[in-house]
Amino acid sequence: MIRQVWPILLASLLGCEQLMSKTQGVAVLTRTPNLANATDMTAPLAAALPLRDIDGNGATGVAFALGERESLAQATIMPINNANITASWGGVTVGLCAQRNVLGTYAATSIASATCGDARLAYEERTLYTFDVETAADLYTVRVIAPAALDPGDVTFDPPLSGLSNVNGVQLRRHARAMPLKVDWSGAGVSEPAFIAVFRIEYVGSGGDDALEASSWRLPSEPNPVYENGPRTIGDYVNLIFNDSPPTAFTIPREVFGQTGLYIAVVSPVAVGTDISGNLSLGSGAVAGAGTAFTFWVP
Repeated sequence: MIRQVWPILLASLLGCEQLMSKTQGVAVLTRTPNLANATDMTAPLAAALPLRDIDGNGATGVAFALGERESLAQATIMPINNANITASWGGVTVGLCAQRNVLGTYAATSIASATCGDARLAYEERTLYTFDVETAADLYTVRVIAPAALDPGDVTFDPPLSGLSNVNGVQLRRHARAMPLKVDWSGAGVSEPAFIAVFRIEYVGSGGDDALEASSWRLPSEPNPVYENGPRTIGDYVNLIFNDSPPTAFTIPREVFGQTGLYIAVVSPVAVGTDISGNLSLGSGAVAGAGTAFTFWVP
């Protein structure tokens, strides 16, 4: 549900400058867990899987979406390009790079070999992160405290994953093929949206007890993750901030599980913060969260 609040009330709470601003900015801070530490993932199985070849495995990422409206009455948000944006925490500062695929967005990753990679970038739980933005027109600031990751026990699935059973020599839980999967993180006791990503690894073994052999697995030809529900436009980012009744469950579509293989679902509830400089408009803020990974087999 989108907040519907009269401007006169907002003025008393936030000041007129924020109401008159046409610039919106949303910062995102996330950490993908080391997939070798996913639930039910044994060390021998992790060693056999091509986990190191999955982009973003164990990485921290930051992103910033920046845009403005031509007028306060206009709904469309136009991207702001050529900004200088940094993320700082605990005495460390890293720069974000403009993303060519989505104008008005900027990002950095802890994967040093990647584009705009900086190995110093790290997700430190319960630490304040500050995003400083410099454009040709002004300076802006967004702050957020990084929350701790979910306890796996706070997440439930519907239909429930099966009990552990033998899959080519290893013990894994199962989810039916071509069946939607509802993920519920309300057990954490927080009302937060979540980013969900699903990775798939293909089994190409003989069908015997060879799951601990590296030659039995390969990554799919399509991009991994094979599914994710994260924001893709500046408007999507702003909607995260405006939503005062975020869902605590999400259903992964049945099409995601249309092929046999080992699946890893990463659930990352994100805390929403609105600690921003007064010259940013309503809808600006930040989201931050660390992922928890779950392993299962789709026959």
